[in-house]
Amino acid sequence: MEISFDFDLKLIHQIGHGAFSQVFLGEYDSKKVAIKVMDPCYIEQFKKEVEILESIHHQNFAQYYFSKEGESSLYIVQEFLEGKTLTQLIKTVEMEEAHVKQIITELLNAVSYLHSQDIIHRDIKPDNIIITTEGQLKLIDFGLSSHSESKLSYDKCGTLLFMAPEMIFKQPYLKSVDIWSCGIIAYQLINKKHPFWDPLESTSTFIQRVQQFNPNFSGMNEYQRSFFLKCAAYSPEARMNATQALQHPWLSGKGELWQPITMADMKTLFDNKMKTIYYIKTLMMMKFLCQEVWNYNVTK
Repeated sequence: MEISFDFDLKLIHQIGHGAFSQVFLGEYDSKKVAIKVMDPCYIEQFKKEVEILESIHHQNFAQYYFSKEGESSLYIVQEFLEGKTLTQLIKTVEMEEAHVKQIITELLNAVSYLHSQDIIHRDIKPDNIIITTEGQLKLIDFGLSSHSESKLSYDKCGTLLFMAPEMIFKQPYLKSVDIWSCGIIAYQLINKKHPFWDPLESTSTFIQRVQQFNPNFSGMNEYQRSFFLKCAAYSPEARMNATQALQHPWLSGKGELWQPITMADMKTLFDNKMKTIYYIKTLMMMKFLCQEVWNYNVTK
């Protein structure tokens, strides 16, 4: 890809790449910047990403500066983030639970903000999470993001290992696909491994493991297990939203695990109450009938 700029924007060296772009460390106006460069054939995707970046104003995202459409390339200029990806930290750092909870809390704050703006990220994974040298989490790369506007989406996109089942199997989905990804990341931070993927096994085996949904919880306490199961529930309706996830007892330190959080929890609670009422009524009816039979036999 030939790269040219029509004003003073200096490229230093490449720092990353994706399916549709290259990312460079650069310099503009005497400060370091990250420059995402795309081929002009991806103009529609470029415009969608810029539209989303222009609408985001939150501490857990890199600051957007500007974008340009050049003759031979398209480019997006953002704040350069000094730090490490979460992938690097998972491999090299032994994290205390408090640190894990801090990371997941910041990630959910970012996701909650996006969802409040009707934006689905669709590619939340450790490679797209940077922990800066100041210790702040930044969620990056909106190349696959879209405005949801509470409508069902059907596009299969993202990274398979962090893709929700409904997306893997090309079923309609909503914002809850991002919550699934957060649950997988939480499991990875706690256990240092993926709940369903073994690098020695095939992709088809991974997909079977997702369908079977039988992760190993041996290294997790009951609060961690509950959090994971309510984020990465196989059924989208059973997942917490980002706000509910932030209020989960594992992160908030408040409430009890038995208390309902999601609509699915409420439905289960209601169904159980109705079953209890039904059983009580049945027992009362049986008692009444037994009493009537006994009275009949006594007076006969």
